[in-house]
Amino acid sequence: MATGDDPSLNEYFRFVRSKIKSPTCLREFRTEMVDDRTSEYGEGEIVYSLSCSCGADKLSLLGHDIENNFGNKTIRVFVSPLHVRCESCNQTRLLFDNDLHGYDAELGHGSTTLRGEGDSTLYRCRTCQSAQFRMILTFYLSSETFDMAFEDELGNSRLNERPQDLFHVISVQGTCCDCGQNETMCGLECS
Repeated sequence: MATGDDPSLNEYFRFVRSKIKSPTCLREFRTEMVDDRTSEYGEGEIVYSLSCSCGADKLSLLGHDIENNFGNKTIRVFVSPLHVRCESCNQTRLLFDNDLHGYDAELGHGSTTLRGEGDSTLYRCRTCQSAQFRMILTFYLSSETFDMAFEDELGNSRLNERPQDLFHVISVQGTCCDCGQNETMCGLECS
């Protein structure tokens, strides 16, 4: 049986997630938890829909499109810092920066993932090249992160105060507002 099918583990994650607030990197936005589930790997997944603080949900993602060597091939990846621009009020806000957010940043381990520099670029739909999306964010938290919400074995009260910021992966998915294409815009490891 896959870990995600374990009813007791699912119940445990659901209870703990009910005690955790949304990650602080979302504080500049309106969010709604649309799903929480346990993956087949036994990690908690918390999924939020994202809207601008003005209420609009047609958003553009800005980040850094770079080449990365992956095994024996070079792939293009979209990396942080990530900003979101609202198409209604034209405000641009920081969504995620792996130097500031996520597991390693919260614990002071430094950034372990690729990070862009210089001017950011708009993420564009692979089908029609539009830059307007309705976005969904998935935060992945391990069972150790959930345990930190209730335990203070390390004597570090910050872990108890903000376990929601100890996510080890963030994934940004979007539905293109023009053609309806669903895409994973980026997925970033934070630990």
